Amino acid sequence: MRKLVFILLTIYLVWPFQSIAAAKWCTGKIISSYIGSDGIVYILGNWKNDWTAVCNLNSTWKGVEQATCKG
Repeated sequence: MRKLVFILLTIYLVWPFQSIAAAKWCTGKIISSYIGSDGIVYILGNWKNDWTAVCNLNSTWKGVEQATCKG
C-alpha cells in the first residue's frame, strides 16, 4: 500500500512539469520580418496576427546565441 501511495504521489507531483517541457511548433508562413534598432529580429507569421521576437543580432537573447540569429 505504501508503494502505491508513493507511486501515485510521484505521478501527481511530476505530471504538471511534463506539459511545461513540451515542444512548441507553429506551422504556416512568415509574412514579413524586420530588425529593431536594438538588434532584435521580429517575424510576422500567418498563424499569429502579431509580431514575434525570435532572436537578437547583438547578444544572446533568451538562450538564443547571436551566431544562431546571424545564421
